Amino acid sequence: MPTSEVARLPPAPSWACGTGPESDVVLASRARLSRNLAGIPFPHAASDSERRAAERQIMQVVWEELFPSPLGARALDLAPERLSEVERSFLAERSLLDTPIPWRVLATDDERLAVQIGAVDHLRIIGLAPGFVPSRALEVVRDTDRALEQGLNYAVAMDWGYLSSEIMNLGTALCVSTLVHLPALSLLDQIGSISESMENSGYELVPFPPVNRMPTGEAGAHRAPRGARQPSSDATLYLLRNRRTLGSDEVAVVAKLEEYTSTLVHYERGARQELLASKGEEISDSANRALGVLRFARCLPASEAWALISRLRLGVVAEVVSGVSVETVTALLFINQDNHVEQRRACEGNGEDGGTARARIFREMLGVSRAD
Repeated sequence: MPTSEVARLPPAPSWACGTGPESDVVLASRARLSRNLAGIPFPHAASDSERRAAERQIMQVVWEELFPSPLGARALDLAPERLSEVERSFLAERSLLDTPIPWRVLATDDERLAVQIGAVDHLRIIGLAPGFVPSRALEVVRDTDRALEQGLNYAVAMDWGYLSSEIMNLGTALCVSTLVHLPALSLLDQIGSISESMENSGYELVPFPPVNRMPTGEAGAHRAPRGARQPSSDATLYLLRNRRTLGSDEVAVVAKLEEYTSTLVHYERGARQELLASKGEEISDSANRALGVLRFARCLPASEAWALISRLRLGVVAEVVSGVSVETVTALLFINQDNHVEQRRACEGNGEDGGTARARIFREMLGVSRAD
């Protein structure tokens, strides 16, 4: 598809920057179902003719069942192999692309529902929503799955459930996650103990890479490599997700994720109040200094910008910073990513380097005129 399809996307994804329940801590919720067609090899083992047959079969049903609703008349229709490396990485940063690269990706124009054809499985259905609403994300993908199942013969085994090329996806083939911002817990050095407490639970808390992120397959959005190491103490954005899909039904998987996420929300808010009580002036000063730098800097590398945005977001939700919304600051987290900056530069066609372009974009987002 032409580059203009990618250029249609807004600066930051609506599913992460909208207003949702518990959005001071939980940026977004995601659900993903994986499906494969019976009688056709998994994508990595399929021949060109088998690949074309699978794509035709799926696309025919997609057009019949998902248009005009729920994908909509303005749906994105992307052929990733025809896109530039920057465009593919940009889509990966927005959780629309996994690796290996899918044969085709269709998504609503607000990016809250996407269908990937090819890559790891023949079909992946992804639902995203702002805030703490994993049940809503699950409902979106289940409704889509039921519609497609009317015309597709899925690969299912009585003992194993839905089949996948990845063992971790056997069973319900459901992966659910919440994206959480935990700056207070990070400052109090409590992330490690929380992560360790989940070690044998079937769920995990892993860092969500803020910069230089390439597609790594699973997480997709919420895309962070399975088995990721405990991050350094300055990591503040995390992905909470299930590790297994075999042995539990979909509702139980989501219910347990909601339980763990609620606990994290409670802990983060408690840590925030503890910091405000003991170091309120420091938190306020740090957040307002961050706002000043982001508003007026002329060059910002991604890593420095990330730390500033995280400090600012803590100040905004703690109500020690005024004049900027939490939605705007959350959008900066995504716009800060290298390929978001590169895509913006490509669309605008100017000769700025990445750090200069990033600083200018932030000034504009934070209401500073070009002349300031």
